[in-house]
Amino acid sequence: MPESEVPSSVVQAENKSKADRLRSLIAISKEEKQWKMYVRSKGDFARKFIKQYVNEDITRYKLLTVRMKKLMERKWLRDMEERQEEEDRKKNRAIQDQVSNRMQKAHEHKSSATTGPIKDAITLDDDTDNLDSSEDEATPNTSQPLFADTAFPSEDYGIRGETSAKMVDLMGRVRMSNGEVMKDSQGYHQIWKESRVRLRDEWKKAAQKVLPSADWVDAVPQKGDLDAWEFKDTWCAQCMFYYHEDSVNGVPPKKRTQCGGTVFWADDGYVECVACRDMGVQCGYTDAFVQALDKVYHDKNNVDTNVRQNPKVSSAISSTKNTKQRQHFKTDINPITKQRRKFERGVVPFTMLHEANTMKRDINKIASSHKEIDMETVLDTLSFLRGKSKDVLNEIRKATEKKAQS
Repeated sequence: MPESEVPSSVVQAENKSKADRLRSLIAISKEEKQWKMYVRSKGDFARKFIKQYVNEDITRYKLLTVRMKKLMERKWLRDMEERQEEEDRKKNRAIQDQVSNRMQKAHEHKSSATTGPIKDAITLDDDTDNLDSSEDEATPNTSQPLFADTAFPSEDYGIRGETSAKMVDLMGRVRMSNGEVMKDSQGYHQIWKESRVRLRDEWKKAAQKVLPSADWVDAVPQKGDLDAWEFKDTWCAQCMFYYHEDSVNGVPPKKRTQCGGTVFWADDGYVECVACRDMGVQCGYTDAFVQALDKVYHDKNNVDTNVRQNPKVSSAISSTKNTKQRQHFKTDINPITKQRRKFERGVVPFTMLHEANTMKRDINKIASSHKEIDMETVLDTLSFLRGKSKDVLNEIRKATEKKAQS
């Protein structure tokens, strides 16, 4: 049947189902755990649907939540932002034209008894397939910018002071570079690095496993005041902790400590964010990267058939790997502070308190809803807390050993 002969009822039914589908995605994206589970199983479908549905009508872009936007390609987001801005300009011009025309007619016929009153508000048609306007609440009006476009998002560290002159100079040499191809084929995992750093394949693999892509690091919005834990997917724990401390002490959002993602530095080979490096703090992503790198080298050795057949070769390569591991970081002395990096003990109780509060809220939610307890979620949370407890002991042990050595 030609498209022109398709009954309007069929078209409306199809559009209605799409609108319902978008409502469902919006609802799911409001709950972090549900959204992560959904993305793992149906992420590709959701991405294709959102792209197709919004491309049909740019006004629908405003309905997307932050989590839905983070699922999309950054280039598409930029294109949609430009289209949305152009659409807003057109609407503003149309409103201005309508107001101007109505005022002109009112002026020309102000003495006529037939002249009707000028409307205080003029509403333009905004067809979004009968989507409830209340869904607009799902999209924060402070969502721009979504992502930091530099590894150096702020010149301030809140209550700790301002950026050092040396760091400002270093940032002139930091560039974004392609890492590994993303598993979902959505382009490359991006890495911040100093221009003198040449990224090895093993580093790229390790970075993709544990470091956020440099072009997807959450930014502090221009307006509004977000909780530190809103940034937990892409910020190091140390920056989250100091951002929280700055907030408690009344520092404005834009002047608080911010994380721009990890950087591969040239002079000492360290992998850490700007704020942690400048302030001489141990960055949580450093240890995560080293552990991932160790696993990459281990896996690489295991797939070598010659290694499996020759124990002597296996031992030699293992020794070489450990040597490379030790040589990756040339020194423990921070080149900016000229001291060993300090371990911020406040991060651990800050993290554990958040997890305990999260578990408390989950239990209260279950109790108030009279639903069957999700023991899997409870056990996962308890397991996480046990792991954190072990981390505390390990970090205290490391700090004690370093202090004894110094």
